[in-house]
Amino acid sequence: MNAMGLPRDLLHPLSDAEALHRELPDSELVRSRSFFELRFPPNRLSDRIADFLDEIWM
Repeated sequence: MNAMGLPRDLLHPLSDAEALHRELPDSELVRSRSFFELRFPPNRLSDRIADFLDEIWM
């Protein structure tokens, strides 16, 4: 399980993702630098999401 958090997201604060990460065994916390990081290259976050989906669907 992955938890992704944005440092300045008012609806989904990074602290929520950090708390979820602490509660889920074997989870990975992926911190986004900004909202735009998911939308534009380089594809660090979308590549990590794709890797995660490959892991759980294999």
